[in-house]
Amino acid sequence: MLSPPLAQGTALWKLLPQRPPMVFIDALLEANATEASSRFRVGPTTLFVNQQQLQAPGLLENMAQTAAAQQGWLAQQMHQPIAIGLIARIKKSTIHQLPLVGTTLITHVHTTAQWEGRCRLEGRVFGAQQLLAEGTFWLVQPTAS
Repeated sequence: MLSPPLAQGTALWKLLPQRPPMVFIDALLEANATEASSRFRVGPTTLFVNQQQLQAPGLLENMAQTAAAQQGWLAQQMHQPIAIGLIARIKKSTIHQLPLVGTTLITHVHTTAQWEGRCRLEGRVFGAQQLLAEGTFWLVQPTAS
């Protein structure tokens, strides 16, 4: 039996700076200091959908928002303000296949380095248990004030 999501709907939006229609995750499934996973169903009106497929910017944003939700959830658990993070650099990305409208994405991110408000992440997006995209990117999270 699967555990309930850590956050979804408006509870999830509290963890992210984005608002619909720019939200690319539906639920934060799990999160800890180094890893997180999320779920997102690609809809017909999802931004970056072209010819019934979610394009590469949507997949990259999905990975970044999974990491942002992770950091927001961790801050919330420690009763700290949630800082806004920005993609500073996409070091490497590979799109193996574009998901079709109706596909449920499961995204995993792993923090490989973190210091002074910066973190390097590796992300992988799956659809129907098939690897669709992967990438390594840097997020910058200014200190919340």
